[in-house]
Amino acid sequence: MGEQKVKKNIFHAYDILLDKSHKRKLNKKSSSLSLIIIISVIVFAGLIGAFYFNFLNNAFNKENSSNDSEYQATSLPFILVEPFKALNASSDDNTLGTGITESMISILSQYTGISVLSSNTSFHVDENSFTDTEIKNQYNVDYIVRGSIQTYGNISRITVSLTDLSQNKVLWSEQKDFDMQDIFKVQDEMGNKILNNLQITAVTGSQGTSWANDFNDLETFTTYLNWRNEWRKYTPEGYKKAEAFFENIKKKMPDSPVVLNILGWQIAMKIWVGLSDDIENDKENLRVTINKLIDLRGRNEDFALKSAMELYLLSQNCEIVIKDIETALSLGGNVEVYTVAGSVLAGCGNVERGMEYTKKALALTPNDNNWFLTNILVGQYYKLGNYDEIRNLVGEKINAPDMSPLILAVFSVSEFESGNKKKAAELFERFKSTGKSKDDIMGWFPETSYAESLIDGLRSIGDYDLIN
Repeated sequence: MGEQKVKKNIFHAYDILLDKSHKRKLNKKSSSLSLIIIISVIVFAGLIGAFYFNFLNNAFNKENSSNDSEYQATSLPFILVEPFKALNASSDDNTLGTGITESMISILSQYTGISVLSSNTSFHVDENSFTDTEIKNQYNVDYIVRGSIQTYGNISRITVSLTDLSQNKVLWSEQKDFDMQDIFKVQDEMGNKILNNLQITAVTGSQGTSWANDFNDLETFTTYLNWRNEWRKYTPEGYKKAEAFFENIKKKMPDSPVVLNILGWQIAMKIWVGLSDDIENDKENLRVTINKLIDLRGRNEDFALKSAMELYLLSQNCEIVIKDIETALSLGGNVEVYTVAGSVLAGCGNVERGMEYTKKALALTPNDNNWFLTNILVGQYYKLGNYDEIRNLVGEKINAPDMSPLILAVFSVSEFESGNKKKAAELFERFKSTGKSKDDIMGWFPETSYAESLIDGLRSIGDYDLIN
């Protein structure tokens, strides 16, 4: 029958008869017709397959697109834990790799300052062999945790690494040999090391190393960072969650000056978000707490706390405020001190100098959780009428689902005054959806004139009942 092709293989084929009496002549015409039929069927099946594939692919894309908001860039860095590779190919090893992956996700999720993608996403990425570029583009992932486990007899080896996708660089890696009976202890140890690296590398920067020294263990340090993250939300809900974290720290470190520093900020937030039943009594408690802290420790961050409280809640005397912040700066600048310096200097009329310290704090912060520092800097630019600087600073980040109400309000007024009324209206509607009132805006700007100017600007864009 000549050469015949089956898939990618070519064979010389024969038509064989066991009984010579049944000799037959191949019907060339019939064979040709059969071949045409076969080809037609294959082509038709291919078209149907292509249609079906496209249908499923479009349906899958639609399903994924409905979840795109889950992966929109926010103020929190996205972390993906890739499924741990079992280098021994048995099913038990695969189960072990899955278990370690889930454990790592659970450990990292203890910290609210990062956003850890679900294990479903991890396994989907792995099954479809996504490249680092695809992972970053499709899921906005900032950091990837990768690992493997290998076992020979009773000895196992686990290897873990942390990769920064923006730099395309491995930031940390470690290898550890252990007895399999210690697997849970080892996976917790590795998970905590990754968490500590992320807390410092991805969020707090070098300041985090200094803070970590103030706490007894990683768990308490993580609780402190969670307190800080909730406190910075400036909401009643954030205050209540921060209070729970604070109580946990107080139980573990009752006699530490750190507790007094946190207490000072916590009392202030209680007043700011309207949860104080007796403001004057809380102010007195704040004053006593600060004085005790200064006498007991008197660190740069303690004088920064005093400076902020003097401006916003206590004496409101800028001479005292400036003296305290200058003392804090003389004892050593860091993110916390620069943040307060930027705020109080601008609050006492020196906006340009305040902005320089806010920029320093932002430059030292790898990730601005809750847009906290960006929020302060936008407010300072607004006071100077620097709308171009506001747009340059925020840019496309304005579309982030967790963008702060203040930035939405200021950005909408900025766009309106620049003639981009469609964008201004869109941002105005987003700001309205946050439910912020006139009192909230007044709280953002202790200087009444700036608050009133922003309110007037919002009124020029559209109706907002809570501002009336």
